[in-house]
Order: sequence, then C-alpha cells, then structure tokens
Amino acid sequence: MGHSTKKKKRGGGGGGGRRSKGRTPSKDHNSLSGDGGELLAEELTALCAIFQEDCKVVSESPPQIAINLSDVCRFFSYGVLDEWNNRPYSKDSGYEDLDVSALLSVRCLPGYPYKCPKLQITPEKGLSKADADNLLSLLHDQANSNSREGRVMIYNLVEAAQEFLSEIVPLGHTHES
Repeated sequence: MGHSTKKKKRGGGGGGGRRSKGRTPSKDHNSLSGDGGELLAEELTALCAIFQEDCKVVSESPPQIAINLSDVCRFFSYGVLDEWNNRPYSKDSGYEDLDVSALLSVRCLPGYPYKCPKLQITPEKGLSKADADNLLSLLHDQANSNSREGRVMIYNLVEAAQEFLSEIVPLGHTHES
C-alpha cells in the first residue's frame, strides 16, 4: 500500500536506537573468538584461581574444565548444620562428618555463553546415581536460563551444585531423629 519495505525491523533489535559503545555488536554467537572468547578465557582464569587444586582445564579447544565438587557436611540428628566451613567442633557434640563429592565436567561449545555448555556429573563419594541425575537436571535448567541472557555461568553452576550437595544425605546415611 505504498509503504517501503526498507523500514522493516531486522533481527528484533529494536531499530536504530541501540548504542554500541564504539563497536558493532556481533550477531554471530557461533564462535568462541572475539568478546565471547575473551569472556570465556577470563572466566576460566577466575575459576582456576578460585577453586585452585579442585579445578583443572582438561582441554583448550574446545574449552573444557573439570571441577571437583566436594562437600563435607556436618549432620546432626535433624539435618545439615554446617557445610564447607572448617569450624571446629567436637565429635562428642553429636556432629558427624559425611563426605559427598562429584566431578563436574563443563565443555564450552562455540556460541558460549549464548549456548549452553555440555555438562557431565560423575558421582564420586556418597552420591547416588539418582542424585547425580537430579543435580545434572538442575544444572541444565540453570544453564539454559543463563544462556538466554548470554551470561557466563560456570561459577554459578558450581555454586548451585555445591548447594545441592550440601542438602542431600550421602549414600549409606539417613537422617534419624
């Protein structure tokens, strides 16, 4: 009806009102080069600094990292009282150390953080296969949420996994009241 097709919006970007801070934002999230690669390199460096001996870069290309998820939970008769902290306590006080651990492998694919990384949980001490599967499902949900926003996520995934581990009862132990 006489309207020019040149004024169509492209890619849902909201028109010409976007500010690019001096550079054109990349629409191609399928590579690990550019800003995505720099973000990932910074994230891997930070993770290695934070988790130290519990963190290992398995592969540079594609980037893959393995993080030991271990949680020494202190159980009392009604549940978890303290996790991760090395607070002194007496064995005679009714506390018991229960170890729960797993290995989280994260392989970042081209497009990360706009694409979810491949995640794998290897149960180790005190973690059942069912709990490992539940943990993996939780991490996939969180990764999907973060990737929609293009946010780096590995630290958040580790944090969620640690919280999950702190709330489960290790194999061979039950809560007794």
